[in-house]
Amino acid sequence: MSKCDKNTQMKKPTIRKFTVDDWIVYENSTPPPLKHPKTCTDTINSMCSSGKSVDECIRECDESEKCSFGYHLKYDDNTTKCLPIYTSDYYPTSNPTYSIKNQDCYDIPTDITSHSFISKKRWGSHGILPNEANAVFFDDTVLLGNLLKNTKSFLKNGSGGKISFKEFGGTKLKLLSEYGSGLKTIVEYGDVFSLNMVKNDGGFTSDVMIVVPDTFSKNYYNVVFKPYKNTFLSKEQKFTIIPVPGNTDKQFSYNSNFLLRADTGFLQIRITKNISTLVINTTINPLHNYPPQENKNFDISSMIFNFRPTKYIYTCQSGKCMEHKLIDAKKHGRMATVNGNTAYTRSDCFGSCNWSPGNNYQAVNSVHVSQSVNASANNCDNNWCITLTIILVILIMMAILILR
Repeated sequence: MSKCDKNTQMKKPTIRKFTVDDWIVYENSTPPPLKHPKTCTDTINSMCSSGKSVDECIRECDESEKCSFGYHLKYDDNTTKCLPIYTSDYYPTSNPTYSIKNQDCYDIPTDITSHSFISKKRWGSHGILPNEANAVFFDDTVLLGNLLKNTKSFLKNGSGGKISFKEFGGTKLKLLSEYGSGLKTIVEYGDVFSLNMVKNDGGFTSDVMIVVPDTFSKNYYNVVFKPYKNTFLSKEQKFTIIPVPGNTDKQFSYNSNFLLRADTGFLQIRITKNISTLVINTTINPLHNYPPQENKNFDISSMIFNFRPTKYIYTCQSGKCMEHKLIDAKKHGRMATVNGNTAYTRSDCFGSCNWSPGNNYQAVNSVHVSQSVNASANNCDNNWCITLTIILVILIMMAILILR
């Protein structure tokens, strides 16, 4: 039985130095063990190595251009499993730190000791922990919003599968990836997804947003919710996220406005008899022929959408990981803060609330697995500490000269 609750946090990591890279190592922490996409068949050699120590396992990943993340399992009988995961193009935007937790959070035997290791060069160069609380992830639950004529409105599912936009309320939607991979992957411009309807209580439904022909007009397709059964998305269910013309923001986040392109055209809010409905416009491409000469009344804002978050984020306050609504946080690109505190996506704040201020990680020599003198110097990050170190060195040298 899992011994994990919201107070079960990861231990403070160490940094282990190897030939190619420095590695962030979390003791007693693991991704979902031996489960796809992190099983033995997902390693760089499509098999687990046995009989290797933690350092030998990290070195196998360090020496491979295909690996930037892995984990090691040791059993009480001293047998081991080493899993240097194939990540050269497997984690294009998904920091593997998202997938690891304290091993007590998984129902694994108590005779296992786990270590997870992550490339500092690839995943920790801008701060060890992924602080992307304002990033949009696949599987996030959102409201699809639009800003038309200075009035905020949100998609609302109506009777008979018809979709309208109304100023209040909104139907919750889950962002489904084109390929279900089990990775916590950030949504980027150009990504393809489907919109799955979610109940107000968060319960799952099988209804997704689907494009269907309009029997009365060739210029528009209708957009409705219908149940889906296929494993992969069909072209009628796929939408590609496109930057608004003139947009210079390279990173997609909850602050972003965007276009949605289907196989037959661009998503648009069409107002007919004061009713706003969602359609696919098959004749106007806002990327190429805007403003359209043949339709001077066209308003590009009818094709511009945004996501409103419904999820919670978490910050460390007084040593505890506290919950907040993302919508109430201050947003800075993909980052978010609450009362000046960095926000994370995980309800355990990645265990960081128990770490020392400044996140000064203990550096470990990869050969002897012991704290190195250089590591101590690296952890000395203030002027007073550096000055004290210099004085001690001078005193030691003077003592040596006097003794001579």
